[in-house]
Amino acid sequence: MLITRSNFSLSNILIVSALTLLLASSAVAQLNTAKIEGTVRDKDTGSALAGVQVTVEGTRLGNVTNADGYYFILNVPAGRGMWYSRSPVTRRPP
Repeated sequence: MLITRSNFSLSNILIVSALTLLLASSAVAQLNTAKIEGTVRDKDTGSALAGVQVTVEGTRLGNVTNADGYYFILNVPAGRGMWYSRSPVTRRPP
């Protein structure tokens, strides 16, 4: 497409500038985050713990450990602490 005065306007410049700024800020935001992963194990037996809620302090980020005790959380802000909790679930027989 050939750029001429008729199809090159201030609104086009603003749209391109806004998109560039949005992409640049998104890239910078990802520089300050990390992936956290690990395995939660029982302190005494060393066996993997399934169903443990792992959350990032001060955020809504979190995950639950799988059957092998493994979890991962993406886009974790730098300098945040981790919380681990496990609440027993009681099921009634049918």
